Amino acid sequence: MNDLDTLDLTGLAEVAAVHYRWKGFSSHTEVICRIKGISLVQVDELEFTQGARVLWPKRTPDPLATGLSAFPGKFQAVIFDSSDLVGLNFTRIDTVFIRFEHLLYGAVAKTRVRPGPLAGLQESIRAELAAVARALPDGVTLLVRGLDVRSDDRVLAGYFFHSKEANPELGQHGTRYLQGRPDLVGFMAAMLRGLPAEVRFACPFVTTHHEYQAFSERYSDLFDLPIVPFAESPSIFFEASKYRVDKLCIGLKDVAQFYFAADRANPNVADAVSYTDDGLLCGIVGAVRTAVGQGVAVYLHQQADFFKSYAVALGRLPWMPSLAVSELKYSETEWKE
Repeated sequence: MNDLDTLDLTGLAEVAAVHYRWKGFSSHTEVICRIKGISLVQVDELEFTQGARVLWPKRTPDPLATGLSAFPGKFQAVIFDSSDLVGLNFTRIDTVFIRFEHLLYGAVAKTRVRPGPLAGLQESIRAELAAVARALPDGVTLLVRGLDVRSDDRVLAGYFFHSKEANPELGQHGTRYLQGRPDLVGFMAAMLRGLPAEVRFACPFVTTHHEYQAFSERYSDLFDLPIVPFAESPSIFFEASKYRVDKLCIGLKDVAQFYFAADRANPNVADAVSYTDDGLLCGIVGAVRTAVGQGVAVYLHQQADFFKSYAVALGRLPWMPSLAVSELKYSETEWKE
């Protein structure tokens, strides 16, 4: 396809690889493909011989698997749906994480209700959550992050927005959007009740501790389970001590793009974002050190490409990497010629 942004996110079940020319606003596409282990191949990476024949780009083994295997702690596994849990070794899994918008993508794919009342997706969402919960062994928690839909989302925006914002990344989404939508928060809370597993709700796209506090105070009565902050701005560098919680999620990609003031999904500026920058690493290390010093379990959401940089920087601090389930499965697979 010419633009990765045109990929139908509800039709990935049979996809092994995606060849594209332009990345476009592709952050959700990339996240889902990473979870599913779907190769994303830019056209300029391909070798063409005799017209239409396509050869896969050469891939060489890297020390990624050794790095993950040597990590002394446990992991959080990020999934798209219950099928991602097949073949996962739960021995070192503390938590399974799923995004509510991914549940919606799956429900839309099954029901073809687009757009329409969320009630039309309720049965499908509930069934998927129940399937995930049943697959979890004792001691593994299910963490469901609340809706974080931008107004430019090709599949889901029609359910929540009447028009596209000029800059959706800095617009009405996540916690700041849900503050004015008690109906949506109630819908999500109802979907999580009575699941056969230990469940927590993650408050999405939290930019300050004040946002999290306001959300918790307004909606805690709707939930019969703990609410976890999902911090996604550089304010976490200075506010880690202000979250009075036992678990804290840090979304590295959004923290980084706001730290560098560069939209990671915009191909014109995406290269300005460096996840291994010394200043960014220093900020994250300080936040993690502060939080774990208060007895908080910290999950750092990232991708395996830069796992080692954070493992080295964080040293002996007791943190947990949150990685796509395909990367965790890969870490247990030896490279074979």
